[in-house]
Amino acid sequence: MTHGNGGFAENGGSPWSLRFEVLGPLAAWRGGTPLELGPLKRQAVLAALLLRQGPWSVTTG
Repeated sequence: MTHGNGGFAENGGSPWSLRFEVLGPLAAWRGGTPLELGPLKRQAVLAALLLRQGPWSVTTG
C-alpha cells in the first residue's frame, strides 16, 4: 500500500488498484475511475476505517 497527497493506493497503482483521498472531501478511485461512495453516513464509516491504525484486512466474496 502506498500513500501520498492525502490518499492511499493499493497494489502500487495497477489498473485494478484502489485509491482513497481523506484530506478534503472523501474520494475513491478504482484504477482511474471515480467511485460513488454513497450517503454521508457510509462515507463517515469508510473514512474512520481508512484512518484507523492497525492491520488491514481485505476480503472479497
